[in-house]
Amino acid sequence: MYHRAQDKSRYLRADKIEKNWHSNPIMGSAVLKGHEDHVITCMQIHEDLLVTGSDDNTLKVWSLDKGEIKFTLVGHTGGVWTSQISQCGRFIVSGSTDRTVKVWSTTNGRLLHTLQGHTSTVRCMAMAHTLLVTGSRDTTLRIWNVENGRHLCTLLGHHAA
Repeated sequence: MYHRAQDKSRYLRADKIEKNWHSNPIMGSAVLKGHEDHVITCMQIHEDLLVTGSDDNTLKVWSLDKGEIKFTLVGHTGGVWTSQISQCGRFIVSGSTDRTVKVWSTTNGRLLHTLQGHTSTVRCMAMAHTLLVTGSRDTTLRIWNVENGRHLCTLLGHHAA
């Protein structure tokens, strides 16, 4: 009896999954081309915006509704390895092999701040409101305020990149 109940439960679950797939068909798709002959190393989505970073030292900001590039963010001198879009949608932040973090406006693509302090590639980051934490191959974490570009503190403790 137990095995039959288990089989019935599996069947009902599989049936529910299949119905879910068929009830919400994909409405459309698009191929977005912009980083010529370079690997896309990071991407973020926030509402209508898609941000892609690349080894070509740039970020592309796309309108998902229109399927086209809104603007290209130029300023890094090394490949872009990590990016974030702020929860409020006002800022794009990028980290690079050039050891800098850059804060950009989502409205017009203008560079607002260049954050310096890491001594190696900026590999990861996380944001909460206006606070940004960046992680680097230099084994440090740095905390910043993205609104004013101020460095708040450096966290030490990792011993290998």
